[in-house]
Amino acid sequence: GYETGLIGTIKYQIGKKVLPAKETTPESIELQRFIAEMVASNIKFAVMEVSSHSIAQHRIDDISFKTAVFTNISAEHLDYHETIQNYTDAKVRLFECLERDSFAILNADDEFSKHFADRTRAQILWYGIKRNADVKARICDESMSNTMIKLSYSGAEIDVNMPFMGRHNVYNALASAAGALSLGFELEAVKKGIETAPVIPGRLESIPCKHGFSVFLDYAHTPHALETVLHTLKNLAKRRIILVFGCGGDRDKEKRPKMGKIADENSDIFWITNDNPRSEDPMSIIEDIKAGISPGRPFHVQTDRYKAIGEALAGAKNGDFVLIAGKGHEKKQIFKDTVIPFDDKDVVKKMLSSKSS
Repeated sequence: GYETGLIGTIKYQIGKKVLPAKETTPESIELQRFIAEMVASNIKFAVMEVSSHSIAQHRIDDISFKTAVFTNISAEHLDYHETIQNYTDAKVRLFECLERDSFAILNADDEFSKHFADRTRAQILWYGIKRNADVKARICDESMSNTMIKLSYSGAEIDVNMPFMGRHNVYNALASAAGALSLGFELEAVKKGIETAPVIPGRLESIPCKHGFSVFLDYAHTPHALETVLHTLKNLAKRRIILVFGCGGDRDKEKRPKMGKIADENSDIFWITNDNPRSEDPMSIIEDIKAGISPGRPFHVQTDRYKAIGEALAGAKNGDFVLIAGKGHEKKQIFKDTVIPFDDKDVVKKMLSSKSS
């Protein structure tokens, strides 16, 4: 295999050097410094998560991308972009800058892909599950720990045991596979890469639990992401789905009642709590969320996230799925006048350990 550079929401990695990410895509000077360091370290490939903010703010100008991947579009970052059209246009600009010998990797099952296809000069490689695509997957079996798929490309088909759950992760694997194939890698190498992929912190991450129920952490902090993760769990759940979530302050307020509605419709019991309230009043955020919940629907409000997680775990019974959503890999919680250390994973592990003793 090849040593690869990485720039993304969770971390930046240059060879063996790993730095916690300050933001998804760094400012242009820092970004160029990281890329120069990769070149100096003889790293041939780098994977970068390119945020819509970074495109709009010209942070990635003058970077020549060999491959660019589009996954999907949902209503996100509208506090910054204001409209879904502005958000889409920002994303499209990355693909407009691709050269003719580059590749645009597009999701055949997402309607927005046609906007990207119409506005790029690059060669297009399509991936998908439902529609005809160059790189295609058929889901054969799903469990809490893995998903078995048949991956096909250019007339060849191969079995892949993907160590992740959920249809959305099949799409992620397909996007990654298409990207690797566009760079000349063989299907066997793609299979090995997917099957040996490490656990991604806070992305439908399963936390070991010896009490008969299952606990998952996920970064889902938008309506689309929360609904996707809950649907994944519903397909596998034998009993109840218990949810703990909130919404961030100083961000798109329109998503709050939508997330309340999704919690109402897709979980059996749920707690509304603090995410990162930032400068806003936590109870004001919670009231916005409550506006989307059906009248008379029982639920819990606990502003203290630590206590909310504890109450949810205490109420879990054999066979239940508990989802702690919104913060995922994050290590801190942001309030108006302070930032405190807070890691959902550490909190859950501590509480499960106490429950054992």
